[in-house]
Amino acid sequence: MNNQILKQPFEGQPKTRLSYDKDGSPQFDVAIKELTPFRAKSADNIATLTSWATLGLAVNEALSMPSADWKVWLASLTLPFVFQPAFKWVTRGLSKKTTRVRFTADEFLVREWPKPKSFERQLDHSFQLLTHDDREKEKEKLQLAAMRARQRGKLI
Repeated sequence: MNNQILKQPFEGQPKTRLSYDKDGSPQFDVAIKELTPFRAKSADNIATLTSWATLGLAVNEALSMPSADWKVWLASLTLPFVFQPAFKWVTRGLSKKTTRVRFTADEFLVREWPKPKSFERQLDHSFQLLTHDDREKEKEKLQLAAMRARQRGKLI
């Protein structure tokens, strides 16, 4: 049973597989499909360019038809923009990036190229605001503004 994939423990998305390492400890491998902001912008730009290219091709085809009536022109001018949401949906679907994450009892590992990132699960993670270099200047500035406001009878 070591180093084997037993089953997919969860239904649906993201794809999750349960396996065991060489010591017999369980580990979960998760494949997350994500759309990064850069990839979303690129996909939207590609969809827009595809719409404009389709418009150009449709107008070119309509011009080459000897008996093109108003229906052909209406279709060639509107259909590229009607289908733009479909173009956007397809390009965004194709632009999704797959990130693979492994969860064990001790850590979780994000497999990125060129170097995977590992985070210990036993540590208490926290965020801290660091003081900046001009803290004292800002404090004095605020105290001066408060003192001047008090002299004018205002409250800060």
